[in-house]
Amino acid sequence: MNLSYREKSLWIDLIATLVIAFYYAFALSGFSGEQIADIRAVMDLLWDVVVFGILVSIFSAIALSYHDSKAADAPLDERENLAELKATQYGYWVLLVGITAPVLLYGLESGGRDEMGLNLPPFATLHVMVAFYILAEILVSANQLWRLRQGL
Repeated sequence: MNLSYREKSLWIDLIATLVIAFYYAFALSGFSGEQIADIRAVMDLLWDVVVFGILVSIFSAIALSYHDSKAADAPLDERENLAELKATQYGYWVLLVGITAPVLLYGLESGGRDEMGLNLPPFATLHVMVAFYILAEILVSANQLWRLRQGL
């Protein structure tokens, strides 16, 4: 399978995002009740996720551009632009839900928590937003790859 520079970059982004998602979920599931309520533990986890994502993006861009510098500098063609536009549109909708859901969750958490019998973990809104952000990134990369492979 002959992959273009853009497809290689998208595959690396997709794999890195999946690794980040599994790491975040695994680390969060291993938190004790005290850790999940501790802002420092939660922020340390988020810091690890952000730093790993940035480092993978930087090193993959450097490695790919070193391997094929001409393709790295080339502008997107119409097909790549359309694939990116459509994939980003779907990712936008996931992010829209990902922002709306935590706002509603926050309202339930702060206003009617006792009356409704909700037992939400601390920082639940933060974790929901992070999960939807990761889901949107996975969707954008996967959709863009699918569109490029299909020639759409």
